[in-house]
Amino acid sequence: MTRRKSHEAAEIESRIQMALGDLSNGRYSSLRKAAIAHDIPKTTLTARFNGRQTRIQSHENQQLLSVHEESELVRWITLATKAGYPVQHAILRSMAQEIMRQRVRQINDDCELVSYPPIGDDWTKRFLSRHPELETVQGQSIDAARVTCVTPEAINTWYDTYLDTVQQYEISPENRYNMDESGFSIGKIGATRVIVNRKVRQRLQAQPGRQEWVSAIECICTDGTAIPPLIIFRGENLSSQWIPPNMERDWKISCNSKGWTSNDHGVQWLQRCFEPHTCEKANGG
Repeated sequence: MTRRKSHEAAEIESRIQMALGDLSNGRYSSLRKAAIAHDIPKTTLTARFNGRQTRIQSHENQQLLSVHEESELVRWITLATKAGYPVQHAILRSMAQEIMRQRVRQINDDCELVSYPPIGDDWTKRFLSRHPELETVQGQSIDAARVTCVTPEAINTWYDTYLDTVQQYEISPENRYNMDESGFSIGKIGATRVIVNRKVRQRLQAQPGRQEWVSAIECICTDGTAIPPLIIFRGENLSSQWIPPNMERDWKISCNSKGWTSNDHGVQWLQRCFEPHTCEKANGG
């Protein structure tokens, strides 16, 4: 219920700001017309036009951070959401604590004039209630390279090349395959709860860098069938302890010093996985 009221308050404040902007640029000649146009009580708009503070501004002296400081945090969270690096609760509290520390250092030059209590878990909840455009969601991990490399231009180019190739060589659906590598980080916890700007709708968490990986080269066909994968462990030599006893018999296993694919593993996959399982469908070609 609190979040709903906060969201409604934010919508009203947005309409008030638009009405005040329309009055300042001369779009409406009277407060009454602006209030009607933006569905705001005339008394509310008149009070704000005459300088009355917002509810958040009036309680600013009760907050650990100023309205301006919190606005900068909202801007930072929005930018982080767009970039694919949404902010965790602990990081937000650390950033708020650092803002307070910098402020105190500027005020307390030679002696302690001001001090503030540490930022606690309850502060985050109150901060989110004051800024209903933000919400906490369960993030979804994605490799950092995909965040920076996947663009509309790159996707359109890929599909254009794909369609041209299919038409040029007259490839039937049962002979069209999609192969990709999936990496699984060993010992890495799953995506955590993060704070995002609900208007951006980006919930992916980029995972920078490669750590210890087990990779799988997977392949599916347009007709719905799948080819057994090639699993690549990190290590100079394979250990039988890495392979579970109930693993599918037609899965293939390999390894290298890094745990992800290489040109050699691409050739292995073609020879050990792709060719044996597609030759018959392609009429032995």
